[in-house]
Amino acid sequence: MVHPAGEGPHQRRVRRGARRGRRRAAAGRGRAHLPVRPGSGRPARPPSRRRDVEVPPRVHRLLDSITMSAAFVRNGRLDVIAHNALGRALHAPMFDSPTTDKRGRPTFARDHFPDGGSRDFFVDWDSGAAATVALLCSEAGR
Repeated sequence: MVHPAGEGPHQRRVRRGARRGRRRAAAGRGRAHLPVRPGSGRPARPPSRRRDVEVPPRVHRLLDSITMSAAFVRNGRLDVIAHNALGRALHAPMFDSPTTDKRGRPTFARDHFPDGGSRDFFVDWDSGAAATVALLCSEAGR
């Protein structure tokens, strides 16, 4: 099909969208429907610090019932917030390292990088480091 002045269906859609945008702007509704981009001049809300939450007793009971496997629960910052006996035994170097937080909880992120012993503990340290960084970046983007 031949379109006037060589204009195809996509060009017509773009022109219609531009006209619609100009009408919205004239009506004072210009960009309200679009997400705010970084550096757009609008003040960003300050990042919120997630508070620590207590692990419910039912989760502790569930972990304790797992006796044939190591199990743990972690939060987005990679803190181990609950574990069973085999999980504690498997990750004993991390639990015993000086990188634990003030509550005595180990963190995969702090154990993986500042603690030199983690290179001996993990079989494939490079893959573990990449996964740790990816998880932390994902959490930072929330």
